[in-house]
Amino acid sequence: MAGPADRPSILWVTAQAPDRSSGGGNIRQAHLLAALTERATVDLVLAGHLRDEDLRRSVRKVIEVDGPDARGTTRPKGRAAAVTSRQPDEVRYLAGARRALGPLARQDGGYDLVTLEHAGLAPLVPRRRTTAWAITLHNVGSRWAAQAAAASPGLRSARLRVEQRRSAALERRIMAAFDLVVVPSDEDAALLPGDAAVVPNGVDVGAFVPGALPPSPSLVFTGTLGYLPNVDGLTWFCAEVLPIVRASCPSVTLDIVGSRAGPAVRALASSPGVRLHEDVTAVQPYLAAGRVAVVPLRIGTGTRLKALEAMAAGRPVAGTGVGLEGLGLVPGRHALVADAPAELARHIVALLGDDALADRLAAAGRALVEDRFDWRVIGGAYADLLVGRATA
Repeated sequence: MAGPADRPSILWVTAQAPDRSSGGGNIRQAHLLAALTERATVDLVLAGHLRDEDLRRSVRKVIEVDGPDARGTTRPKGRAAAVTSRQPDEVRYLAGARRALGPLARQDGGYDLVTLEHAGLAPLVPRRRTTAWAITLHNVGSRWAAQAAAASPGLRSARLRVEQRRSAALERRIMAAFDLVVVPSDEDAALLPGDAAVVPNGVDVGAFVPGALPPSPSLVFTGTLGYLPNVDGLTWFCAEVLPIVRASCPSVTLDIVGSRAGPAVRALASSPGVRLHEDVTAVQPYLAAGRVAVVPLRIGTGTRLKALEAMAAGRPVAGTGVGLEGLGLVPGRHALVADAPAELARHIVALLGDDALADRLAAAGRALVEDRFDWRVIGGAYADLLVGRATA
């Protein structure tokens, strides 16, 4: 069923509120949804509440239902269920959201396409349907679980290996069931057993104005602070990397900036030189005050918005391979990359002390995001992809 002026009609179903002022998945959805509304008539069905009023005005209709949302969490509750269930954690965690969203999502007869956000909503796809269905996987769960298992001890590692197998089985079902599967990076697409379309994460380049690098030895980390990859990465960084940096640069500081910090992250703020800034309204001032942005993640797929934002802000970036993958960057040109604590610490010390190196990386990083990762360009390509599938 076409929308006004022959615009295709699309139903967007999510348990994570699109919101340009929130965390990574919220920001991605908000920009892509806004771009899609320029080409299609879109109804939004959401478990939770839409706070982004600009988005509310851009869609035809918003239906908000009660149900758990998909905000970052260390893992879903219920250890017994985790052991006995055949479903991966994300599917179990969003069971309540699916119950709330299902009756609306499956009334697909009036739309040219239904699109879901996150693998946890995948069971909503009907076996018999009258229209095309798409899904965006913000992470490839099987690889995410494998990375988490490698970084975890004992029984937790064993449980995560089971989670890896469950996630791989879900990914096979998703590739068979959906007409279109979207992922954020080429690396993610290569992990899946079938063809997936790549729509990368982006950044609002115009919202970040690069300034001169401060001379102070200051590091900055931004992100959702209750999200397991961020918690793990920060904990590892503060225990293994930061002490080595401090040995060479005793006055170094680390500003941890984000939302929903749990006890583990709050505990880090008691370390020398570490400062926690919770629930800030904007990250730009903290990036402007930092000399080096760090992305020390050991778990995760797709691409990290924190890295894109730091480069857009004109800050040199140092991080792990996982933290900086999927961006097509050249190590040593756009950012400094290392997984070993001593090597990552050496990179950071170099950026703190070498103005020419820091300025060169900052300029190259900014040019990279301008060329490849502006949301306006990415959003247009995403809209073309979904509209093309809706009208096929």
